[in-house]
Amino acid sequence: MLLTQETYQLAVYACCTEIVLHAYGFHSLKFPKVLQIYGLSAFHFYKIIELVVQAVVEKLSRDVIKHLNAVEEEVLESLVWTSDSPLWDQLSKTPVPASMDVKVHDSPHRRTNGLQSPVSSVMDRYLSPIADQAKKQLFKDNIKPGQSLLVATNTTPLKQEASTSQPTPGCSNGDSNSNTTTPKKTNNSLILFFRKFYSLAVVRVNDLCTRLRLTDEELKKKIWTCLEYSVMHQTQLMKDRHLDQILMCAVYVICRVSNNPTNQVERTFTEIMHCYRQRPLADNHVYRSVLIKQSDGESSPERGDLINFYNKVYVQCMQNFALRFTGKHKDECSLSPLPAGRGDATWSPAGQRVSERHQLYVKPLTTPPPPHHHLTYRFSRSPAKDLHAINTMVSCEVGGLATSLGALGVKRGAEAGGDVVKRARLAHPSVARRLQGLMTDRQAV
Repeated sequence: MLLTQETYQLAVYACCTEIVLHAYGFHSLKFPKVLQIYGLSAFHFYKIIELVVQAVVEKLSRDVIKHLNAVEEEVLESLVWTSDSPLWDQLSKTPVPASMDVKVHDSPHRRTNGLQSPVSSVMDRYLSPIADQAKKQLFKDNIKPGQSLLVATNTTPLKQEASTSQPTPGCSNGDSNSNTTTPKKTNNSLILFFRKFYSLAVVRVNDLCTRLRLTDEELKKKIWTCLEYSVMHQTQLMKDRHLDQILMCAVYVICRVSNNPTNQVERTFTEIMHCYRQRPLADNHVYRSVLIKQSDGESSPERGDLINFYNKVYVQCMQNFALRFTGKHKDECSLSPLPAGRGDATWSPAGQRVSERHQLYVKPLTTPPPPHHHLTYRFSRSPAKDLHAINTMVSCEVGGLATSLGALGVKRGAEAGGDVVKRARLAHPSVARRLQGLMTDRQAV
C-alpha cells in the first residue's frame, strides 16, 4: 500500500538524486533545486531523509550524511513554513503540540541515528494513523507546559526604536487560540515533525545563548517558553519566515524585560546579529530580509530587516505575553522545561567531544584561553605551526612526539642530560598502549 503512494516514491527518488548530485558536486543544482525538479514539497521530503540514511548508512560517506543533515535543518527551519506548504493544511485540523507532548522518553532499547530524532516507522510518516496508533494519547489533557490564560493589559510598547504601526492582521496579543481550540485526533506525522523541529530549535537556543554569554538557566527557560509560545499560539509568525528570525526576536525581548540592576542581561539586536553571524553556515540574508507583509495580489510582499520586523509584526503579537516575564505582572507565566537537544549526551563544559577514546573536545572560542593553556588552535587566528604542534602530539611517530613534548615545555633528553630516562619512559608498556590507541583513533577518524 505504501509503495503505491506517488508522494512516497517521489520522495525516495528525490533523496537519492540529492545524494548523487552532492557526491558529484553539481553546485548548479544545489538544494532545494531537486524539490522543484520533482514538484515535491519540503514537508513531504524531510520524512524520507532519515529513513534513507538508516537503510544505506554503511554505504554513505560522512560528508554525504553531514550534507543530508544540513538539508534536513534547512527544511525544518524555513522551507516547510512557506505559505504553500502542506503543513498549514494539517495545522488547520490539528493544533501545534508543545515540546513536552512530542518528547521521546529515554529507553535502553531506543534506536537512534545521526539525524534529528529516534528512528520511526515509514507508516507513521506517510500513512494516516490506524486505529491502534490513534489510541495513543500523546496529549493527556488540554493544559500544556507553560500555557495559561492571558489577561489583556495596557502597557507601554517594547519596541526597539520609536515607531508607530497598526497591529498586524492575524496577530492577537493573548491566548485566544487556546480558549477556542478543542483537542483533536493525534496526527503521528505532525508529532514526528515537531519532535524534529523542537530538537533543532533547542540546539539553536543553546548555541545563541552560549555565544551571547547568557548562562542563567532560568533565563534560557524564559527564552524557550517565549519561542515555544510563538510557535504554538502565534504560528502565523512562522509563515514564509525563518526559525532563527523568531528566535532572535525572542532572545531580544526576554533579555530586555528580564534586565535589572542586579542582573544585566539586556542585549542589543546588533550584539545578537553579530553572534548569529558566527554560527557555521549562517546567512546574513536571514536578518537582512524578513517578510513584513504578505503580497495582496497587486503589490509585491513588503520586506525589511529584523528590527523592522520586530517593531511592525513581532511586538504586536508577543508584547503582552513577554511582559509577564518582568516579575511584576499579576499573572506570571510558568516556564516550559528546556528539552534535551541533539548531541547533549556528548556535550560537556569543555566543549563537543570528538573522540570516544580520548578526552579531545572542540568548542566555540567565546573567551580567551588561559595564559598557560595547553596546545590550542583558534580557527582563522592561530598560525599553522599551532595546528602542526597538535597534529604531532597525537601522532605515534617518536620524532613528532618529541616535538610535541618540546612544545609543552619538556626538554629533549640530550639537552637535559637524561636521554636514557626519557627513552625508558617512552618504552613503558602503558605509554606504548596510549600511542597505539591514538593511532587507532586517528585512523578511525
